[in-house]
Amino acid sequence: MQIETIVGHWLRLSSLQVRWIDAFVVIMRYLLRKYFKRSKRFTGHSGSVNNVNISPKGYEFVSASSDNTIRIWDIVTGKERQILTGHSDWVLDAQFSPDGKMIVSGAVDATVRVWDAYSGSEINILKGHEMSVTSVQFSPDGKTIVSSSGDQTIRLWDVQSGQEIKTFRRHQKWINHVRFSPDGRLLASSSDDRIIMFWDVQSGEYLKNLSIFDTTMRIQFLPDANAIALCSNNNMIQIRSMASLKPMQRFELGSRRAVDVKFFSNGRTMIAGLNDGTIRLWDLSSATEVQKLESNSEYITGVDISLDENTIVSSSNDGTIQMWVSM
Repeated sequence: MQIETIVGHWLRLSSLQVRWIDAFVVIMRYLLRKYFKRSKRFTGHSGSVNNVNISPKGYEFVSASSDNTIRIWDIVTGKERQILTGHSDWVLDAQFSPDGKMIVSGAVDATVRVWDAYSGSEINILKGHEMSVTSVQFSPDGKTIVSSSGDQTIRLWDVQSGQEIKTFRRHQKWINHVRFSPDGRLLASSSDDRIIMFWDVQSGEYLKNLSIFDTTMRIQFLPDANAIALCSNNNMIQIRSMASLKPMQRFELGSRRAVDVKFFSNGRTMIAGLNDGTIRLWDLSSATEVQKLESNSEYITGVDISLDENTIVSSSNDGTIQMWVSM
């Protein structure tokens, strides 16, 4: 099927009298690029699925839902493996630890909870936030957890003791998202105050900020930590230099909005989930869209890609999760 696609594109390019070198570049992109095909649809949640995260082990993923549950799914069988209950309100985020042995979750009930990924048992409840916990993440070394909240704070927690280590205060409105840099030295946070803030993890020092035109819902460092991607409400994905904070690339989405974004490990391919129910893949070197995945859902809420980059999962507000695998 791939050979037929390549030949078909070659013939079309030849009929258009495109220069052979341009045609060769296009064909090589087809040969080297991964293509994804829909594989499975997961159902079981009774509310919006707000986020998905694939385990570093690669054979399972976790989902967070407005039905107040977290669920662990087997990628191979497509079956639900565990239901984690304990939150009393919508679960907004759930993420695996770097070794895949634990899961951290944040919810509207203002708690952060840590779970055993194998047994599904609750290990700890981290209390301190006064409003919804909007995002959570383990540090790259797995020793700490960061959380953001509608109470305008970011908090750092010790995984082993469950104690709060630091509180970061500077945002003036609801905080939507917080993420560690790939080396674990920095934090980036986005807020309804339309400011992206950067923090030193070790000292807790506020380093710098980026004021933007519209609210940014989610942020994601590129794998080399030299740039950061912003998913804002202004129908655009921006990639900004970490050194200067100036725009490096902009991806205009028309009437659509990006809800979540991830990157291949080489930083050359970007995956974005949009509010039109599609997942788009872009080649960053050429700034071109290389594939569109149709989810048949109204609204994508989150996307993730496995470490081997052969599996993509997406969550949706209709309560379903979809999976694509590379061909």
